[in-house]
Amino acid sequence: HKQVVSKANAEEITKGLSGVVEDARGSAYQPAVSGITVAGKTGTAELKTSKEDKDGKENGWFVGYDYKKKDLLIAMMIQDVKKRGGSHYVVEKAKKQFQNH
Repeated sequence: HKQVVSKANAEEITKGLSGVVEDARGSAYQPAVSGITVAGKTGTAELKTSKEDKDGKENGWFVGYDYKKKDLLIAMMIQDVKKRGGSHYVVEKAKKQFQNH
């Protein structure tokens, strides 16, 4: 297959995405999973009827991969996470899958 991103750009992307998980300021920061180097991205989809809607639901998602072994990628979306910690709820579930791998 053709490489669509240069090696240097891929390394920069991985550096940023690993910070999301490994840096205390990252949106997916949680205690690290032993033996796994996870890079990833969180997100929240707000389902509202209007901008003023304060009662809309939220779907949380997380996509992550082990950037050293490169043998596992997890994409997970969970509906209605607003009162369960948002995308952080999804990160906890995804990290359990990394541990089980």
